[in-house]
Order: sequence, then structure tokens, then C-alpha cells
Amino acid sequence: MKRIKLEILTLLIAIGNLSYSMYRFEGSSVYSGHNRVVNTSIDGEIPADIESFEVIDEFFAKDKNTVYFRDSSIFKVDIKSFIPIARGISRDKDKVYKFQYELEGIDTDTVKVFKNKKNDILNVYLKDKNGIYFSTISMGVPILVKVEEADYESFIELHSGYAQDKKNIYYKGKKIKANPKTFMIIEDKRDINHYSKDKDNVFYDGNEINKADIKTFNVLNYIYSKDKNNIYYLNNKLKEADVRTFEVLNDQYSKDKNNVYYYDGEIIGNRDAKTFNLLDESYSKDRNGIYYLGKKLENINMETFKILNYGYSKDKDSIFYHDKKRKDLNLKTFKILNDSYAKDKNNIYYHGIPLTTTDTETFEVLNSNYARDKNNIYYKDKRIGNIDARKVKVLNSVYLKDKSRVYYLDRNILNKNFDVNYFEKDKNQIYLRELENADAETFEVLNSVYSKDKNTIYCGTIPIKEMDVKTFELTGENSSKDKNNKYHFCKKIKN
Repeated sequence: MKRIKLEILTLLIAIGNLSYSMYRFEGSSVYSGHNRVVNTSIDGEIPADIESFEVIDEFFAKDKNTVYFRDSSIFKVDIKSFIPIARGISRDKDKVYKFQYELEGIDTDTVKVFKNKKNDILNVYLKDKNGIYFSTISMGVPILVKVEEADYESFIELHSGYAQDKKNIYYKGKKIKANPKTFMIIEDKRDINHYSKDKDNVFYDGNEINKADIKTFNVLNYIYSKDKNNIYYLNNKLKEADVRTFEVLNDQYSKDKNNVYYYDGEIIGNRDAKTFNLLDESYSKDRNGIYYLGKKLENINMETFKILNYGYSKDKDSIFYHDKKRKDLNLKTFKILNDSYAKDKNNIYYHGIPLTTTDTETFEVLNSNYARDKNNIYYKDKRIGNIDARKVKVLNSVYLKDKSRVYYLDRNILNKNFDVNYFEKDKNQIYLRELENADAETFEVLNSVYSKDKNTIYCGTIPIKEMDVKTFELTGENSSKDKNNKYHFCKKIKN
């Protein structure tokens, strides 16, 4: 059961992560989504080389040292012969890869990827001169399954892990007992599509839901379904559930007249089903208590309870952050400033963390990550030590400037704390890095790739000398041109 739960969460996380396809530059680093692009080897992690970094397509990029799938390097890849094939599958002269992982056992010269109307890159069917294969990622490990008994000529991929030929239906490379003439995938709102059916049976992930009534069968969400007789969790009957009153509340909770259930079908003890309801995506309540992500808020006055925002709530006596009562927060003067910062008469708080060095009277929020008071400027919960708070202008999440200098913040160093020259002994203070020779008065950030001043175009923090400032213009989020050339991710496009 735990493995199934983890597989579902892994799938949802993977789908979410795969939506981040575009690269961007922050300071001296390259990022894909929220993650820094690094070359991982036996010697450790090396940042992508920004000067030679080149985007290949929506999934792959390269620099002088290696090839990357999103933020991860492909181990011992041959850069010169590397080519993407389709849907996250690629090859070089010796190997075939899924994402950043090697797929062993496929012929490099004859490998092809089947087409899929959903363009699903997690579940992919491939073929070579020797056979047909299914590939996915499970628990962070690449899986390759040879499809036994597949008819090479009539085989087609459907989507969501399903495929068929003239004789059989397959789910994730394995034959299932479904009729290919009447088989159909039951599509859901999330487009995960675990469910399918033929004229006689209903399936969850290729497994038959035993004795499900096909005429009254209905999908409730990605893990729950029902017919006139039963509620089903995955492909198993939920024996305790009452069919008439069962309802899915959100991705975390469901209930019937007798019980409240967690997302895995387990009954949650000490919940009153009759009075249980959701207050928002995080909070729920019944006659016995109020809960934050399933954890009970202790010693709370339920009649005066109110959700504030961003994890804060209150009753007539106290402020709560998540599921904890905060005795250090002053109820009368407490105020939420934005999605990151809050204040009371005593302190400023960043996601509940007190910033004890701030001046509460002059404190002001600049954006989600930056704030200042009369003495300092702050990045999240860290004080910036080498810039005048009164004169600074925040340009975006990375760049700041004052009258004479442009600064940038290296997020990776901030997160890892490995550069002793970057920090004082006080770990609550950081220093920005200066963008050398930049003209502060004219410096501006153009987008996630380019910035400029009157003299220079910058790609991240790298000055691109061949670009003509006077005629430079953006032609897209990642593309640009000047009087001499066209560029994509700062690289000249060959005509």
C-alpha cells in the first residue's frame, strides 16, 4: 500500500516538474524551473558553463562539458553525436537515453519513438530492429520493458501508458485482458487517465476492478471510482464506504455518512463525519476541532477562529502559524504584509520566522523576496550587508542597483552556504555580488535571459561583446536580434 501511495505522489510530482521546460539565467547560473543546472560527476556538482551553454530543444541543452536534460546532466554522454529523438528520448553514437538516464538494451542506430496524441514524455513506447519496448520512470529509476507478443506491424501507442495491436491491449508494456475492439481509455480532468474499460470490464492501471458494474461505473477522481454497488480505491473495493453518501472533497479528503477518509482510502480516526467539512485547501474542521493539513490546532476557540492567509490563522486570544499556536505573536498588532512577510509591534516575520534585527516602524516590503527598513535591505530572512538600503532599487528577484553599482544574488550559494567568502560569521547576513563594469544608471533587466546598459548586452552576468546595443531587440522570450545577427539563448543563429 505504501509503495502504491508513493508511486501516485511520484507521478503527480513528475508531471508537475515536467511542465518546467524553459531555461533562464540568474546571475552567473543557469536554471531550469526552480533548479540550478549542474553537471554531476564522481567529483561532485559543477555549475553549467554559462558562456558555452546552448539550448537544443524544450528538454535538452548543452555546454562545452556535457548535455543536460532540464537541470540534470547526462553521465558520460558523447556531446558531438548527441541528438534528441522525441518525447524526452535521445541518443548518441553509443547509447539511448530517457531524460538523463541510459536505457540499456536498445539498438542505437534503429531506435524510434512511437507517436502519442498527448505527447506524454513519462510513459513512452519505442521500437528498434529487435522489438517494441515501454519506458517510464519509477521511484526515480528508469524502467525499460520489452513488449512480449507485440505485433510489429499493427502496434500503435494510445496514451497514458496504453497501447494496442490487432490482437491485444497493453498497459505499460504488459498485456492486459481487454478486448481491443471495444477498449477505451476513460479520460479524467487531470489527464492522468488511470482508468479504462471494454464491453465487459473496467480497469485501473491495467488491473481489472473485480465485478465492477460497467453500466453505472463512474470515475470520481484519479484514485476513487464508484458503481451502483461499491466505492473503489484504485482497483480495490473500499469495504467500509457507503455508496450513497460517499463524496470526494479534494485531493486529500473524502467522506461518507460514517467516516472521513484520507487520500489513500484509510479511515481517519477522531473525525466526526457528519460535521466534517473543508474550510479551504489547508484547513478543515468538525465538531471536535480545527485541523491544518490534518494536524489538530490545540487549545483553539472554535467559535472565533478565522483563517487569515499564507498559513496564518487566529482566534480571540492567539495567532497560529500552520498548526502551532504562536505565543510570540501579538494578536492586536499582527498584520500580514504579503505572501512572505508579516509584522506585529515586536518583530517582522518571514514565513513565521522572526527577523529580530529589523526596525518595525520603517520596515516596508519591496516584493515577495525583498524588503527594507531604515538600516538594511533583506532577502527573505537574510540581511544584505554591502548595499545602502536607502538608495537601492530592486529590479527583479536577482538584480538590484544603487546610483553607482549593479548587484546580483547567487541563489545557489545562498541555499548551500558553501562559500565562506560570501558570508559573514553571522549566517543571517549575506553579501551581493557586483556586476563588474555595468552602468548602473542605464542598466535594466529585459527578461529572464537578457539585461543591458548603454554599453553592453548581458546574458545572465556574462557580457556579450558581439551584440550591438543600439540595434538590439527582443524577438521572443529567449530570442533576439541586432543589425548583424539573430540569437537564441544568447547564441548566434547560423543562417
